[in-house]
Amino acid sequence: TIASAPWLREPLEAIFDPEVREVGVQAAVQLGKSLLIEAASCIIPVVDPGPTLILQDTDKNADDYKESRLRKLWNAVEPTRAELTSEGIPKKGPISFRANTCWVLGGDNDNNLHGRTIRYVMGDEVWRWKSGSIGRAERRVTANKWRSKILFVSQGGLAGSEWAAWMGESTNHLFNFRCPACGKIQPYNWNQVIFPKEARTPNGW
Repeated sequence: TIASAPWLREPLEAIFDPEVREVGVQAAVQLGKSLLIEAASCIIPVVDPGPTLILQDTDKNADDYKESRLRKLWNAVEPTRAELTSEGIPKKGPISFRANTCWVLGGDNDNNLHGRTIRYVMGDEVWRWKSGSIGRAERRVTANKWRSKILFVSQGGLAGSEWAAWMGESTNHLFNFRCPACGKIQPYNWNQVIFPKEARTPNGW
């Protein structure tokens, strides 16, 4: 539930806010970033259908993501399962819902970023995409710009990278907490985190 990951509430609400066109989430591993894509992929066919492109970093990882996570999820969520056509979820090729088509592909493959008119573009592990892929993915929504949605989620990348530049152009929100002692709402200060000396390696922590 959202109670176990409250930092996901605002971006999940933003995905379906008609006044928000682009949502980016940068966070550490295992904090539920991919869950945002998965939740949206369940909601879109039921509530607001439109051509959907879900991008992992490579075609291989996209195939694995579809089989290991999306297939199980779509079949488990009854309203989403009810929107699937009689073809179900094929091993290869697009997935046909009753009112929209969904592709699950690799963001690093330029062929996947051309020739499709898309309304929802959702990208995972964007920091691993090669330079230029973010821009090409964004252009898929040009024909639907007034009602499109772009969602990119990722760990942090290198300074100066396309991902870092894309995140830097947005309005940034930091997850805060309320101090149990004084009640003040404040961001986490990671300078206070102390790692044990035995965790250090020649390449860092």
